Amino acid sequence: MTSALPLVAASLSMQRLVRDAARWALHTSPLLLSGEAGTGKATLALVIHANGPRPAFPYLALDCRTLGHTAAEGPVYVARWEAALQRARGGSVFLQAIDTLPTILQARLVRLLTEQRLTGNCPVRFLASTTVDLASAAASNRFRQNLFYSLVPLSVPPLRDRLLDLPVLIQQFLHRLGAPQATLTPEVWQALRAHRWPGNLRELATVLERAVRLRDTDTLTLSDFPDLQPAHLAASSTAGEHAHRSR
Repeated sequence: MTSALPLVAASLSMQRLVRDAARWALHTSPLLLSGEAGTGKATLALVIHANGPRPAFPYLALDCRTLGHTAAEGPVYVARWEAALQRARGGSVFLQAIDTLPTILQARLVRLLTEQRLTGNCPVRFLASTTVDLASAAASNRFRQNLFYSLVPLSVPPLRDRLLDLPVLIQQFLHRLGAPQATLTPEVWQALRAHRWPGNLRELATVLERAVRLRDTDTLTLSDFPDLQPAHLAASSTAGEHAHRSR
């Protein structure tokens, strides 16, 4: 499917995400990108910025886990926060792992977003990501509810829910690895589709890189993918897990 954003979207789940993200990219509303680790939230944030109203302005990614959380560190991370906003002025700030944003900065961000909404003046556009259930965190007061409800949610699907995207994703990774001529046997394709991909796109990239770098020929077989089980074994393992959980 050709989409308004340069993202692979053959699967219905990705088509919905790309459609919504393309619409929100045209505005400066604060967005919350939620999904498992490795699903491509950082890439999506950058694409939204690049296709938004301010692509020529700065884009700054800030990992909230590095800001510090003790009272003694308060002045340090507040200073870093203010410096980051100045550097990104006119552009976008991407808050990675916003669920770990220190409480004092959550309060500051709420004030900023409220002011932007009331005045229509948006000197910095905020994008955020999380791998946790932020609704539950807000409900149990582990995250500010007023901040959670200030962010527009976009859910990024895991790789196992977008298997129709696998062929294009794999071809993209092979090109990046300098091996566009490499081919995969039918057994490999079956194993790739049967795999659960707990590490999502990050895991897929690593699996393919190892296979490409250590290959003997341009035809990749199951022996080039030691972490993948043959499809029938993967299916048996998944069935066993479901049976165990149902007991």
